[in-house]
Amino acid sequence: MDWGYNGKVKFKPHMMQGVLTAEAPSATAGFIKGLVSLGFMSYIGAGGSEIWDCNIGRFCSIAPGVVVAPTEHPIDKISSHLFTFGSYGPFVGQEDFARWVRPDLADNSMCVTNSIGNDVWVGRNVVVLKGTNIGDGAIVAAGAVVTKDVPPYAIVGGVPARVLRYRFSENIIARLAALKWWNYDISGDSCPDLPLENIVETLDFLERSVAQGLPVLKPERVRISKGGETVEELP
Repeated sequence: MDWGYNGKVKFKPHMMQGVLTAEAPSATAGFIKGLVSLGFMSYIGAGGSEIWDCNIGRFCSIAPGVVVAPTEHPIDKISSHLFTFGSYGPFVGQEDFARWVRPDLADNSMCVTNSIGNDVWVGRNVVVLKGTNIGDGAIVAAGAVVTKDVPPYAIVGGVPARVLRYRFSENIIARLAALKWWNYDISGDSCPDLPLENIVETLDFLERSVAQGLPVLKPERVRISKGGETVEELP
């Protein structure tokens, strides 16, 4: 099997080096490491993307080559090498390295989970450092290195990443934050007349629709084990 689970959640088994909890449909062509969750309609591109311990919201677009929460090395010890902070890295199973590594020096403070909100676009070859979070609706420009939290609906870029501008006015952002449109079924079946060319008209339409009982999304959820060997349907 090269791809997927019943056409609902797409993944490549050899890239499943951790555990993925996903809403269907969603897709990943990147490496999954640690514990990762992937929201409804979100996808992770190929080309070496590597996601460690991260909760990714709904409707996210993660481009190829993105790395989230890579291993960080100490800079204040005699060496920045793996043996000084209890990590085996590629040396797992090698007896010679086992004599060097100090498991008692493992830095548990590095065991954190990153968060990427809903409707986030992360461009190619972005690096997101451990412990940083990206707010709903944000955009991260290609090649950026994210070293601190990104506000909702901000567009950031550069090394280190900084806010270039915001996608919308403060008023529009406040309305989007209150609406949380990603929790509703705004598909062509439920909202065939949804206007998408003008954000004000879009919000007006959706706010009325929610008030009138727009259906809430209730996607299927699955948990996929390391190597893709087992897929468990979740309640």
